[in-house]
This record gives sequence, C-alpha cells and structure tokens, in this order.
Amino acid sequence: MINLFHLIEVCNEPGTLRVVLFIKKILNVVFTAIPIGLIIIISIDMFKNIIASNDEAKKNITKSIKRIIYCAIVFLVPTIINLMVYLITELDINIPYTECWKNADEIIIKEKEISNAEELVKKAETDQTYQSVSEAQTAVSQITDNTKKEEFQKKLNELREKIDKKYNGAINQDEKTGGAGR
Repeated sequence: MINLFHLIEVCNEPGTLRVVLFIKKILNVVFTAIPIGLIIIISIDMFKNIIASNDEAKKNITKSIKRIIYCAIVFLVPTIINLMVYLITELDINIPYTECWKNADEIIIKEKEISNAEELVKKAETDQTYQSVSEAQTAVSQITDNTKKEEFQKKLNELREKIDKKYNGAINQDEKTGGAGR
C-alpha cells in the first residue's frame, strides 16, 4: 500500500513540483496545438473536397468526422478524470496528488525552495557541522531568487568560517599539548 503521508511530503519538494509543472506546461501546449492542427487538417480536407470527385469527398468528410471525434476524446479525458476525482473527494477519500497539481506553480515552487533552504540553514547554524552546511548549501544552490540566495550564501560562508576556526583551533590546541587529546 502507498504511504499517503510520504506522497504528501513528495508533493512539497520543489524538484517534484518542477516535474509536475513541466507536465502541466506540456499539456497546455498539447491542448493548444490539437485544435489548431485539427482546424488546419480539416481545412485541407475541405479544400480537397472541392477538387475531388463525389466518392473522394465522402471519404474526406468521414476522415474529418473521425478526426473531430478523436479530438473530442482527447479533450474529454481530463474532464472525465476531474469528474472521477470530484466523485472520489465527495466520498471523503483523500487523494493527496491533487496537492502536487495545485502546488506546481512557479511562485509556490520558489517559496518552497526558500523555506527549505531557510530550514536547512537554521539547522546548520544549530548543528555547526560541515555536513549540515553541505546540505544547506545544496538547498541554497537550488534557489532561483538571487537576493535570498545571496543572503543564505552569506550566512553559510560565515558559518563555514566559524566552523573552520573552531576546527583549526582544536587542531592547534592538540598540537600544543603534544597530541594528548588523541
């Protein structure tokens, strides 16, 4: 069985949301290109009907009708899926994937990137370990807002210097004591 809580967590990850956003953009292109293509192809078929014989004209009209039906089916698929989701939600069955679809927005993704980086920078400030700084650095590098990115980067650089001084101080102290701390 799928852990729904894990699915909700994944739907809050900026990387996952970027993939969903990309899919949404592809679907928008498809739903724009299909009617344009249908209009062009049917126009060509109708032009052929003007020139063609009666039998050819009937074949072209049949092709055009089939193309219109196929196009309608393509457009009805999302409507049918939305209807099914609506009916399922009316039955109080919680499906968290709708959160992924809603959150797949450029602004929400940027907000999630910033909050994720902020959380990891705070964790690094608390832990003061190279590993925490590295994790925070990875999150900061994914931020697209340059102002926030620079702000977090400055904090991480200061924190890295502080950890370096602490680490180098411990090494120097160890050398002064002749390695007695080892």
